[in-house]
Amino acid sequence: MKAVSLIVFYLLASEAAKVQKPHIVFMIVDDLGWNDVSFHGSKQIPTPNIDAIARDGIILNNYYVAPTCSPSRGSLMTGKYPLRLGFQHEVIIANSPWGLPLEEKILPQYMKSLNYVTRGVGKWHLGFYKEDYLPMKRGFDSFFGYWNGVEDYFTHFSDVP
Repeated sequence: MKAVSLIVFYLLASEAAKVQKPHIVFMIVDDLGWNDVSFHGSKQIPTPNIDAIARDGIILNNYYVAPTCSPSRGSLMTGKYPLRLGFQHEVIIANSPWGLPLEEKILPQYMKSLNYVTRGVGKWHLGFYKEDYLPMKRGFDSFFGYWNGVEDYFTHFSDVP
């Protein structure tokens, strides 16, 4: 009987080794209202691609973010309240000599420790006054987007100093 259970365990272990890790996509969208996506019932703005991601994924309906960009992003990256990060009062503007504290281990760093490839797309808005604050120094394998808020996609100029 022991030989049979060892063989079954070996087969289960070898099958488990073949299972691939799931792809994980986190999306945080600024200024998106509840009815701005069609999977919440909006008929005005069709969002079929976002609807497909929502349908095949997990929808977090009872979670909230801060009313501004940097605090929300900092919370997503660290799992901490903005108050714990020093982000309770303002966003990081272009000439700010600070950013998400470097001693904070953030989401892409945790994902890298699990052998995931990490990609960032969009707006960073967590500080960039020193190279160590940039996304590629904080655990992302690649980043495509801009570092500041209120930036024009086409000209890359910002109205905020």
